[in-house]
Amino acid sequence: MREKMLKRMKASDAELERMVAKMNKAPEPKKVDMMAAIVTKMMERHHKMLEGIEAVNAAILWRYNRYLDMSKKEMSSCPMVKGQRGQG
Repeated sequence: MREKMLKRMKASDAELERMVAKMNKAPEPKKVDMMAAIVTKMMERHHKMLEGIEAVNAAILWRYNRYLDMSKKEMSSCPMVKGQRGQG
């Protein structure tokens, strides 16, 4: 999942870099419209990133709540809990 997200971010960075390079070479009257397109693309990217963060946080919270609801018997067989025994 992380690799997929990094790949998308790199592709988005490359697209933004191309858009900025094109804007820098454009005549003055076109630069404002091109800058607006760049800002719009950056906001879209920001919103997608927030959606991804929210999804990860929801998964973490679900797992945490699941462990809180476990019985002691279930908890004793949990690999995360087993790894913490003897540490403390």
